[in-house]
Amino acid sequence: MPELHRVFTIPAALARTGRRVRLHLKADAAYAQLVLTGCTALAALAPP
Repeated sequence: MPELHRVFTIPAALARTGRRVRLHLKADAAYAQLVLTGCTALAALAPP
């Protein structure tokens, strides 16, 4: 049986400046804090 993946949407926008890509989240979105926590955890990982 295939895995079930939950998909959710949040109001956000991607912006590119130079070599950086920034994710602008709407602060009062339902999953904004969850996405921010996940992005922070990913950024804290050491590069391979």
